[in-house]
Amino acid sequence: FVQAIWAETHCSAFQFEILCPWHRSFKPLAGISRALRSHHTMSLASPLACRAASPLLEKEAICCEDEPAIVARKTVYFVRHGKALHNVVEEEVKARASAEAQSRGLSKGDAAYDVHLEAARLEALRDEDLTDPSLAEAGRAQAEAARQKLEETSGPKPTVVLVSPMFRTLQTAAIACPDHMRVQVCDVLRERSTGLPCDRVTHRGRRIFERMGFNFDGTSGRLCMKSDCEMSEVSTCLPPSPVYSASPAIGGDLERLLESSGVTDGCMADVEDKPSLRRRTANIAPLLATVPDDVICVVTHKGWLRELERGPFARPSAPEFSPGEVRAFHVTVFADGSMDAVPMDVPSPRAADGA
Repeated sequence: FVQAIWAETHCSAFQFEILCPWHRSFKPLAGISRALRSHHTMSLASPLACRAASPLLEKEAICCEDEPAIVARKTVYFVRHGKALHNVVEEEVKARASAEAQSRGLSKGDAAYDVHLEAARLEALRDEDLTDPSLAEAGRAQAEAARQKLEETSGPKPTVVLVSPMFRTLQTAAIACPDHMRVQVCDVLRERSTGLPCDRVTHRGRRIFERMGFNFDGTSGRLCMKSDCEMSEVSTCLPPSPVYSASPAIGGDLERLLESSGVTDGCMADVEDKPSLRRRTANIAPLLATVPDDVICVVTHKGWLRELERGPFARPSAPEFSPGEVRAFHVTVFADGSMDAVPMDVPSPRAADGA
């Protein structure tokens, strides 16, 4: 008991589970541990602090019997792809549109200003030449910076890489995780379907990446999953993906204005809205549960990562990933499909060109 109390006040939730895995079998201690975890800055050496916490500890000890079982614990490095060609086009078009809007007397923050920029952006991204685009030169440099981060981290190194099937993420994975023998392409990690060419999966270059060892179908044996029996148990205990609310993104008012003005005509077929994407990101829970590796690298997209953090990871104020950015989490997957994500530090590389 004393060991558990010390661990709760000195360790992260993930470290505590490793040091004291037996604590969940003792229900009163399980409740106390959860209370202490959420109030880890409180000093137990202070009698006043102990008295203030006692009602909370009692309440937690009573309700802890409903705590879901743990299905898996993983260390996960999330990587956003480097800047792609369509990102460069977006930046250039929005800069020109901003200058044009301001020359017309529109101010930043005005609805008309936002509509003007978004209309210019969408018009530019309708270009079929931007279908499933590759990395820009700056994006390749950012992927190289991600490689340095992954190599220089003092934490455990990924033993498997899960990557979106889009060309820019495949390129990023090839640069950030060179010569990695276990790379699995996962459709669930693709960017939100926007109806625009840049977010269309084409599988171009598949043969090249397959020769590099990327597994596109999961049948080659390079990614060893758990046994069929274990996978059946996991799928049985994990419920359907929870429903999460949409993120603010560009805002409902702006989207309605764009639709009413005809700006989005021709690019709204087969569109996946943000709540749908957020629900899809929750499917990483059974994915993590079925991969036997304890340390995983996930290479995906800004929108996907935003919805994961602000939805299933319960980090509503998390900033969006910048191109090539790496963030790491200790992730605990529970039997009810929920996840607990504890951030961990990833050191910056000594040199990061193109950031």
